[in-house]
Amino acid sequence: MNKNSLTYVAMDTHKKEHAVLVEYPTGDTVACSIKNTPAEIARMVKRIQSVAGNSEVTFCYEAGVCGFNLKRHIESLGAICKVIAPSLIPQKPGEKIKTDRRDARNS
Repeated sequence: MNKNSLTYVAMDTHKKEHAVLVEYPTGDTVACSIKNTPAEIARMVKRIQSVAGNSEVTFCYEAGVCGFNLKRHIESLGAICKVIAPSLIPQKPGEKIKTDRRDARNS
C-alpha cells in the first residue's frame, strides 16, 4: 500500500474533548472536535472509515491524559492507532503559541 492510499487522523487529546484533523488520500482535510466518550469516539472512527473507503486509516495522538485507553478503543474498532511521545513531535524554534488545532495538525 503506498502513502497516497492512507488516511491520517491526528488528535490533540484532552480529558473532556479531542481536537481531530483528518487528511484523506485525496488531500482533503477536515477538522472537528468530539467529546471524549466511547460513543462519540466510535461514531467518529466509523464515519472516517466510511469516508476513507478502501484506504487504510491510521490514528495518532500525543501521549498524555488519555493514556492507552483511547488507543485500545480505536483499535477495537478496526483502525490502527499510534501513541507518540511528545519529545518526538517536531517543533519550530520560537513556536510557543499553543492551540489544539495546531497541535493536531502537527502530530
